[in-house]
Amino acid sequence: MQAFWSLLARPVVYWFLVPFVIVFGLFLGITSASAEESARNRDTLPTVVPTTPAPAATPPPNATPAPQGLTGRIVQFDPRSQAIIVLTRANKVVTVTLHPATIARMNGERVRVRDMRLGDVVVVLGKRNAYGGVDATLITIKPRPPASAK
Repeated sequence: MQAFWSLLARPVVYWFLVPFVIVFGLFLGITSASAEESARNRDTLPTVVPTTPAPAATPPPNATPAPQGLTGRIVQFDPRSQAIIVLTRANKVVTVTLHPATIARMNGERVRVRDMRLGDVVVVLGKRNAYGGVDATLITIKPRPPASAK
């Protein structure tokens, strides 16, 4: 009988909270069960789609290639394809294609492409083409040593 009296000796807050927790918990359980049942009846359970990481950014197929620069000596002229053949410092032969818009400069002044000579050291800026060569945009011809220096 002493256990019964110790149960009644609980604080007043205990007697208010216990029924509230029981009723509130029952209400939440019923609400959750009815929501689950209605979702089953609709046959549209929410689906979770795993997100995949975005693929690495690849340039579009029509993107312009990065500018290409090279330095070397003119070893051959190819007037048929309007190109010059340049031997680079790395001993690689590169075909440089010339276009009407190609600018050639020597000593800071604009010169004609026909003013170039075999053996001239050139710096070529342009874009790499599909054939491994360079489509020239700007060609700078290094100054030639004076003729009297020979």
